[in-house]
Amino acid sequence: MKFQDLPELFSEDQRQSARLVNEDQLEQFAEAIRSTQRIFLLGKGRTGLIVEMFAMRLVHLGFQAYVIGQSTTPKYSPEDMLILASGSGTTEGLMLTAQQAQRVGGKIGVITRNPAGPLGQYAQSILVIPDPQLDHGALAKSKILSGTLFEQSLLLTLDCLCILLAEKTGQDLNDMSDRHVTIE
Repeated sequence: MKFQDLPELFSEDQRQSARLVNEDQLEQFAEAIRSTQRIFLLGKGRTGLIVEMFAMRLVHLGFQAYVIGQSTTPKYSPEDMLILASGSGTTEGLMLTAQQAQRVGGKIGVITRNPAGPLGQYAQSILVIPDPQLDHGALAKSKILSGTLFEQSLLLTLDCLCILLAEKTGQDLNDMSDRHVTIE
């Protein structure tokens, strides 16, 4: 297979995954974000990098968003929301964080391809990113590396969620640009 043919594999799998996202779950997740004081986010590995990108977009939208583990992250409180992202729904470090947040209070949102995983039990809001490869036994036929489809679909879905949040809060690209970094 030629390099030029490979992007087509990704785009079709991403479109298929995006079409399977539950619109009601997405709306409920957006409302949970809108109705909270501050948002704390955590993911591990490549998923964690995407979570950091999502946190940045939330800040561009005017939300107070913090990535757990950064030295400037404030104290979590019952008025806050914790968003955890894990493809497997079994990431141990995220389960520990969910347990800690549960003791404090506040809302917990989980983004995963495996809502039946142990992380899902902590969620008041859950957003499932379907993985057609796993759900339909197509993994053996795919040339895409394991986990990659979840990560890319996560990025696409979270960017779409930000567009939805911008619409719900009456914002446009100019409003978001006004909150964009001015020094780097």
